[in-house]
Amino acid sequence: MPAASLRALFECGIPCCCLAFKRISHGPANTIWASSNQGPIVRTTDGGASWAVTVIAPVVTASTVGPNVLTAHPVDPATVYVGFGGFGSPLGGLYKTTDGGANWTELSTGVNNLPAGTTIVDVFVHPADPTKVIVLASGVSYRSLDSGATWTQLTTAPINPNAVAHQPGSGFPGTILMASSLGISTSTDNGASWNVASVTSQIATTDNSGIRLGPVGPRLLAISGGTVISSSGSESGGSAPGYAVNSNPTVS
Repeated sequence: MPAASLRALFECGIPCCCLAFKRISHGPANTIWASSNQGPIVRTTDGGASWAVTVIAPVVTASTVGPNVLTAHPVDPATVYVGFGGFGSPLGGLYKTTDGGANWTELSTGVNNLPAGTTIVDVFVHPADPTKVIVLASGVSYRSLDSGATWTQLTTAPINPNAVAHQPGSGFPGTILMASSLGISTSTDNGASWNVASVTSQIATTDNSGIRLGPVGPRLLAISGGTVISSSGSESGGSAPGYAVNSNPTVS
């Protein structure tokens, strides 16, 4: 479908609920990808002035809930990773496009060590080296060093992980953080080994779906219920250097 305004998408024959965005991921420059509750994915390359719809046909045909995960490539505006699976979805798996959504490749084939049909929880693409990808899938973690062509299970990573992100400003390989029922675990070797930060006692939860990670300027925030952990190289607090704990946060 050619590019159009968001208003025009309501009139293009695609159910308007496709614009009930489920996931949004920013790529380089003015590129934004968004997934909907009904399966179609939209992309803008001009900061939202116009949008184009793409459909992963084999998945959308059988799925009515849309993808769980949408992670844009940090350098290439035409590349994005999309993950399916979980409650209400009959299909799981990881898909990737390198041409803006015209064609898709399934990366969870089973023969490359990423199980076919697995439920994808999160996808991390290293901002400094996008060939390094970490996928959280069906309770375990996998790493690719070749942009998703092959995968290795990360046996030292925490089980049942929920989110993974890069510490802003930490460079390469920098610090990668993974949230799970243990709290936050950290890796400084591209995911080969993991340590549980001492601050995790502040936010450890038996409901690992309650932890979310996301960059805000130079910091990375971990949110668990009403508690926010803010990490910054110039800040100290809480129970570990570099972290501050706020159980009653305000947003300004």
